[in-house]
Amino acid sequence: MPGPKPFGGMLHLSNHLQDRPQLTRRISAQLPAGPVIVVAGAGYGKTGLLRLLAQHLPGTWLPLSPADQDVAYLSTRLAPHLKDGRPLLLDDLHVLEGASESLTWLREQIHARPRCWVLSGRQIPVPLQAALDGASWLVLNEDDLALSPAEVALWLAPTGYSEEEAQAWHAYTRGWPLAVAALARLSTRLSAPQAHLAGALEAYLHETLFARLWVELPPGVQKLLLLTGVPLRFTREVGEHLWQWAGETGPFQDAWAAIFARRLFVEPAEHPEHWRYHPIFRAFLRTQTLRIETIARAIIAWAREQGDWDLAIEQALAEGLWGNAAELLENMPMEVIWRNGRVHTLRRWVLSLPRTVAHAHPALLARLGVELCRVGLVEEGAKWMEEGAALLEAREDPESLFRAWQTRSYLSFTTGRYGEAIARAQAILPRVSHPQQRLEVLTRLGNACACTGQLPAARSVYREAIRLAEEIGDQTFAAFMRDNLAANVLAPMGYLPQAAKLLEQNRPYYEREARPANQAVHLEGWATLDIEVGDWERLQARLTAIDRLLSQVEAPAGSTLFWLYAFKATLAIAKGAWETAEAHLAQAESWHVNRPDRLLALAQLRAWLARRRGRPDEAIQVAEAALAQPWQEPLPRGLVALEREIALEERAAPVPLTLHPDLQALLQARALPSLLRLRAMLLCRCYRAGQMEAARRHLRVLKSALSRFPHLRPVLTGRDPELGHRTWRVALLLGDEDEAVPALGRIGNVAGLADLLEHPDPAVRRRAAQALAATRRETAMPPLHAALAREHDLDVRRALEAALVRLEAEPPPPLRVQFCGRFRVWRGGEEIPEHAWPRPAVVRLFQYFVLHRGRPLPRDRILEDLWPDHPPRRAEALFRRLLSWMAHVLEPHMRPRGPFRYLSVAWEVYTFDPLGCVSTDVERFERVVRQALGDRDLPDLPPLPDELPEVLRAWEPPVSAAPYEAWWLERVERWQQLYAEGCLYVAQAYLVRGVLQQAVEWSDRALMAAPWLEEAYQVKMRALARQGKRAQALAVYVAARQALDQELGVSPSPLTEHLAECLRRGEMI
Repeated sequence: MPGPKPFGGMLHLSNHLQDRPQLTRRISAQLPAGPVIVVAGAGYGKTGLLRLLAQHLPGTWLPLSPADQDVAYLSTRLAPHLKDGRPLLLDDLHVLEGASESLTWLREQIHARPRCWVLSGRQIPVPLQAALDGASWLVLNEDDLALSPAEVALWLAPTGYSEEEAQAWHAYTRGWPLAVAALARLSTRLSAPQAHLAGALEAYLHETLFARLWVELPPGVQKLLLLTGVPLRFTREVGEHLWQWAGETGPFQDAWAAIFARRLFVEPAEHPEHWRYHPIFRAFLRTQTLRIETIARAIIAWAREQGDWDLAIEQALAEGLWGNAAELLENMPMEVIWRNGRVHTLRRWVLSLPRTVAHAHPALLARLGVELCRVGLVEEGAKWMEEGAALLEAREDPESLFRAWQTRSYLSFTTGRYGEAIARAQAILPRVSHPQQRLEVLTRLGNACACTGQLPAARSVYREAIRLAEEIGDQTFAAFMRDNLAANVLAPMGYLPQAAKLLEQNRPYYEREARPANQAVHLEGWATLDIEVGDWERLQARLTAIDRLLSQVEAPAGSTLFWLYAFKATLAIAKGAWETAEAHLAQAESWHVNRPDRLLALAQLRAWLARRRGRPDEAIQVAEAALAQPWQEPLPRGLVALEREIALEERAAPVPLTLHPDLQALLQARALPSLLRLRAMLLCRCYRAGQMEAARRHLRVLKSALSRFPHLRPVLTGRDPELGHRTWRVALLLGDEDEAVPALGRIGNVAGLADLLEHPDPAVRRRAAQALAATRRETAMPPLHAALAREHDLDVRRALEAALVRLEAEPPPPLRVQFCGRFRVWRGGEEIPEHAWPRPAVVRLFQYFVLHRGRPLPRDRILEDLWPDHPPRRAEALFRRLLSWMAHVLEPHMRPRGPFRYLSVAWEVYTFDPLGCVSTDVERFERVVRQALGDRDLPDLPPLPDELPEVLRAWEPPVSAAPYEAWWLERVERWQQLYAEGCLYVAQAYLVRGVLQQAVEWSDRALMAAPWLEEAYQVKMRALARQGKRAQALAVYVAARQALDQELGVSPSPLTEHLAECLRRGEMI
């Protein structure tokens, strides 16, 4: 609704100068290379930008007028300015269109002096473009001139808008400077709701800008604008179709080209090669025609023919064509929704229909309910499913009755009534002959069987569904069924190679069909395989990929989110991140929707979390509480019961040999990975009870299973390392070596093996040495070295020596070095205490090596850098002694005279950190600051990453044990310069954002580090002046003159003098 007329006359942006530092910097950098073209529609601040440039360069701003079409008049105006050598900033160049003599003369001037021109206008006349051929020129258009969200917030800040409101206005205005400036002015004059302000803004722009432009347009352009102003978005094909549909006989290409050449507020839409008008201009166009509904129906029909269901439905709803919209929704392929999980879009579409229209299309309500349940909105989804099913059943035709069954069956499944879902599917399957309908029934039946742990039955159903889908050529259904078979059946049964083969078979389909929601589900199938064998690194990569995919999905399915958070909790538990695991379990809790299989999965994870934290009693309580519930899902109950039995085994108290009855489900489901863990637990329990023969029998069965299914070996090393360690330690004591030694090595529990080096049986000691070597952990070195010192058995001594040699060849832990403020070193995450360094000279040598890390250093250079005044022999002896001490500090577990892994030596050339495992705070500081300085010319608003102020605030003078030596001083000078430049950059970024006091403070930081940094004085002058502190700003100018004279012996630059002169005249800077 149009609002009241706010104020008369056109609002001139040139009267509202705002800093655009990135634009001015880009133009300043370009001018030495060639001309700059600023071409944009009306109201994009071209004149304001040129006036800012005139101050910044400085240059001469000359607005053109129709009088300049006379070449004599134009040449007389420009002649004086062509002689002074300053850049010429010509505005409104489009007024010269058609003035061939003026354009020819101007082209000659540009060709003669190409490096001093900034040309601005709504379009650049064609004759002038020839002058640009061969020149290096920069073009700025609407995308460059539009205000960013942060800039809109700054412009609207005086009106009291919140950041969220400013973001909304940015989305509405698209950052159009004229609209934002008008809005700021309206907001101070009118006290009205946002909708009324939008109406007032539209009315103002309609009257002052659009109506004036409209009368200047040729009739053909007007007609095409009216046609393309109705669709929400359009392409050239849409425009041409509407042109022909309307019976226009004029040349379409001319009108189409004119819309873009005249820059009539056309902007790219979300879809490639699609366009739309600025919403305020589109509102104006719709007021100029009475044929909106007729044109809209033509657009809807064309969009449907082209398969553009989004445009067809959105257009029908926008125009209130409810019957068309309902018919489109009913016939729309669900692929449109599934591709990006657009359930909330579907809900908006369906619920936008009047209730009478929706009731006339009950399948829409049922479909909406199903999709809402998929994303976890079960209560709302169930309501729409019940309503849709009842309306469908009232129709009594076979198709409607099947849809009603399908709806109620899905409702049973999604609410966890799996037995009911199975019964419904088994009852209707014999009566369904249509292949697509049979597929839907088989899917429901297979999923329900899998959720209840009837894995062999689910496998048969899924295989039949895959066969049928392939038979009728339904690749999508076949891919879904392969994923289900792999993740829901074959993975828990332990057939991981077969599962991986099925998932790999689906890979081309998901690569070809780029649907993020389905790709995420596919990756969750792979994640299930990773979890079964404890491949945590690969699981981490898959979860990261799933997060990336789901960020593109409007509303991910609830099952997808539940298992994503459950998998994240699994990963956190495996890595010992207890708080993170609790957080992910809490997130998964919100998506279980009371389904028993999900509740039992959460109980299994919580029990495992308690076990890993060393709380077996808590794990038993969690498991028993879940098993006491009336949930009848056998396999999930069996998995919880398994966690209970393992927790019982971990307690110090005696354990009964009887097992929980729910473990029988593991046998019925043939869940081999879980049965392996059960067998391992029984091995430990029998050994602990002294039943050695039974323990050996369990070990033989366990080894036989692993021999048949070698891909399941990680189940007892990666998936459940605590149970695995106890199992293979018992196996080691029982005489096993082939399986136990490599398995214990992969688990890496050094403390749990060290005591075996004192076992009375030499064979056990020898196998223990082999297992410790297999851990590849340097913490195994001290117990091995101590055992070697006391060992007398020759075979055991050889095993101990071989173990030490193997461990000494492993890469060393990473080192993290801090220089700023205080010198500190962390090794493998643990800080090396100060008292560990025996002499300051050792620290000096270490710092020297760290700052030269990765570089081959001849010994003579090291001696020359560190001890230039010492005789060579004395310097060499000192170097060797200090190097030995340094090796002892950095290699605390290494035996005497063992290798020094942080240093490689070849032909008296020393390379510190040859493996790249050392990092320093000064390196991070340098990287962050250099990256920010390198990005300063990218966007109009200087980026201000959080990391930049963080590293600058944390900066303190680096500490060295050799503060006056050349190799240290040259680096300190470089870091100090970067610090000053970084502080200046932050000050400039705050100045542009209008955070003026921060700009002053960061300028002071820069000047404390570099008193000669003239740009910092300029920023501080501007910031103080904009706070109304002109006297203080002039005092900064005086300080700048003194500092520049004292430090560099120079006077301030013309820009600094110009700023001071503006301050004296009372002008804004």
